Amino acid sequence: MKYFKAASSVYVVYASSRGTTKALAEDFARRCQVLGIRAELLCLNALTEENFSKSSVVFFIGSKGNGELPENGEAFFDSSQFAKSDLSNMRYAIFALGSRYCGQRSWAGKKLHLAFKSEQAGLIAPPVFAEDGYQKLYASWAHEVLSELCGMPIDELPQNLVALSVPARQATETTFSSTILGKDYA
Repeated sequence: MKYFKAASSVYVVYASSRGTTKALAEDFARRCQVLGIRAELLCLNALTEENFSKSSVVFFIGSKGNGELPENGEAFFDSSQFAKSDLSNMRYAIFALGSRYCGQRSWAGKKLHLAFKSEQAGLIAPPVFAEDGYQKLYASWAHEVLSELCGMPIDELPQNLVALSVPARQATETTFSSTILGKDYA
């Protein structure tokens, strides 16, 4: 059911090693569809310049090991496509997951954000670099991003959108509080 004319389409892109960030990306794409926004779900390696250089792109970036990018995102960084592109017409948002047990928490998401920022891409919403216990932070961030994508105040988003459950981490882990980076990364 459409509540209004969708303002845009969006690419929802993920890099996931255990499936958690992919589940979040799938959830976000469903939320876009509830609002009538056309969402195309892609893994980061499938993203091309024509997909992202003049579009709105929402990234869900996981990490493995010491904060490195999962395998389904390595080719994107290896090709350095974004460094050769004019990104001034791109709008993006990043939700990155890491673990406080890694020395370089959410390093892949931070690297992606800094690369886009240096190429003058515009932010849809401040990037989030979360740890275990990210569910409430994700729900709040998703509503902010959706609000910006469709030009609707957060408090006017449909109730069935608010009621959607947030995917849990795929593996059983101890829950810690989530964090968001300060202004030096925004």
